[in-house]
Amino acid sequence: MPYISRPHRRTRGQRLIATALATLLALPLVPQPANARPVAEGPVEAFEPEPMFRGSKGWLHTLWSDNELMLVASYSSVHMHCRDGRRTISPTLYGLSKIAATGSGGLLKIAAVGNAGGILTWRAGTWEKAQVPAIDSEDLVGVAFSSDRKIVAAGEEHALYIGTIDNWQVFRYPEAIKEVRGFAQTPDGRVLLGGDHGIYSFAHGKFRRLPLGDLSETVHDIWVANDHSIWAVTTQYLVHIQDSQVKAYDAPIFGRLRAITGVETADGPVVVVAAQSDLAFFHNGKFKTHDGDYSFPEDLHLDAANEVVYIAHRDGLTHVAFDHPNIIPRRRPAKACPLPESARVVEGTTTPSSGRAELKEAKKRPAPTRDPMPILRTSFGAGIGKLADGQTTAGFAFDLMAGGTLGVHRYVAIYPEVGYGHARLRGNKQNLFLIGVGPLFGNEAVAVGVLPRLALGNDGGRFGIGMRNGLVTSIAMDIFAIEVAHQWLRIGREDVHEARVMASINVLPILAVILFAAAMGRISRRRWRR
Repeated sequence: MPYISRPHRRTRGQRLIATALATLLALPLVPQPANARPVAEGPVEAFEPEPMFRGSKGWLHTLWSDNELMLVASYSSVHMHCRDGRRTISPTLYGLSKIAATGSGGLLKIAAVGNAGGILTWRAGTWEKAQVPAIDSEDLVGVAFSSDRKIVAAGEEHALYIGTIDNWQVFRYPEAIKEVRGFAQTPDGRVLLGGDHGIYSFAHGKFRRLPLGDLSETVHDIWVANDHSIWAVTTQYLVHIQDSQVKAYDAPIFGRLRAITGVETADGPVVVVAAQSDLAFFHNGKFKTHDGDYSFPEDLHLDAANEVVYIAHRDGLTHVAFDHPNIIPRRRPAKACPLPESARVVEGTTTPSSGRAELKEAKKRPAPTRDPMPILRTSFGAGIGKLADGQTTAGFAFDLMAGGTLGVHRYVAIYPEVGYGHARLRGNKQNLFLIGVGPLFGNEAVAVGVLPRLALGNDGGRFGIGMRNGLVTSIAMDIFAIEVAHQWLRIGREDVHEARVMASINVLPILAVILFAAAMGRISRRRWRR
């Protein structure tokens, strides 16, 4: 039965009737809806999707496809699939991270890279294992083929390796490149390396850093359009780089962005990104999303001719069939499968039609904020003040404060707290009630803020009221903090000024660990008694 997904995909009889009426009445053809796909000139035939690729189960790390051949890699082997059901598996190479191929049929060449400079190749119908002269036996995390069919392999930390199985050139990375996370090749042969360093390009033996403006997030994956514009995913953003102009788009899906792919259309590229269990389709500044049932995608491939996205993830290979108004499915000339007829596996090579995934208009996601953190902090330090004769004196100070951080922006939080302060200073015992709120600026790792608090209580038997204003540095998810504060109390007709230098620890995470350990200990003892 021909696949028909939208109203403008009319049957042959409908098209003949519409054309005849338009000719006789000199009227334009029935208009298409505003979101209809562009229609190619010439006759349009009903489209029947090609058989889907079926991959192995288990954790898949990467994939590659030219839409006639599918290569997927687990941790230790490459699985080659043709659409007609023929398939084969490579020898073992641990830590497989990327695959590339060039040519077709008998001229097909495949390279897959893994741990400790290991590489798998397919030439003349045979798998071979080889070794790249990797510096410090580094792992390889990217691979491509140059225009003269040489292998281009990217080391994780040290160098780019270009050559053949028996002859390699080594190009050391600039010092700024510490760890390569994303890898891609442009249509003109440049190599792109993404990571904490942003993106570097390599061409003609030289590395060059691409401008990313003030964007400082780690680049995890890269896709390059035919117009040489670069698309990349960072932890949170889809980034577009063209002619030194950088635009970042906040992807409306949950989790760290992990993979990217795309396709050119008459109205600009359609880019697909994946996070923890969702896909987002981006076109002309807008996202459409799809909620999936896959876990932690590692790599993507977009088969535009059949409107299918293939996802290599931790549970295997999943395909998502979809309808997108800017992607036109079409029949392609078939390529010969490079595998012998004996490699055919009949059962399970095609996927029955189960409908097309619905792409939802993405709602604007609220700006990310700091995660809230409850705090019960104990502080120890020194109080510093002056005696009646003008001499400076110091004494022990202790605070017990309860509160927490409440995120209002990604790098801003409100910090309310209330508690008790004690000090022995100027020969007096000081017991104060403290309450206040102030802003913190930074992230969960390090934040700095100002904390004004109302202070009132007993100082040497006399009532005092005033303010304590502190400069607070919070470290390691608000577990540790250092505060330098000025305290002023009005006691009778006297103004008393003091300083505080305090170091504190949030005891709630420690209590949680202790309680958890105690609970696990009780469970272990019960099982032991049984």
